[in-house]
Amino acid sequence: VIINNLVKDMKPINDERYSTRGLNAKQYDLYDFKDSISTIVDHVKIELKKIFNKPFYNLVAAWTVYSEENSYHLVHRHNYENSNHISSVLYLSIPDNINLHQSGNFYYFMKNKDNNISYNHITPKLGDLFFLPVNMFHGTYPQAKGLRQTLNLDFEVYDA
Repeated sequence: VIINNLVKDMKPINDERYSTRGLNAKQYDLYDFKDSISTIVDHVKIELKKIFNKPFYNLVAAWTVYSEENSYHLVHRHNYENSNHISSVLYLSIPDNINLHQSGNFYYFMKNKDNNISYNHITPKLGDLFFLPVNMFHGTYPQAKGLRQTLNLDFEVYDA
């Protein structure tokens, strides 16, 4: 509700440099409204501390994406000069009618122990929170009818 109220009078980002694609997809920059979403940001920081055991997380980017039928994200990574950043994706809404050909799955690529690149995908569920390094290539497949909304937060991670 907080995020929906924030974006109702905003214009979506219309920039080819971003990965959001599809006629039914809209992306909104929320960084300037970080005080309004601080409760959510604080919750994500608590989860980060549980997993990564670092004391400090500084929010460096925040945005939300509203996606409808046939929307997707190109394969991409988040580019920061400093590699001590972490990305998060929180699923606020998921379509009910996911099917094989329009799964909307989140996919990513990793190097394995043999230095080969492996492909992986996840079918997100409502409320799922994913963390990934900012240099990990990832994207989403086109989705079925219904709303998929995510809150995306990038953090700088540091000890002191």
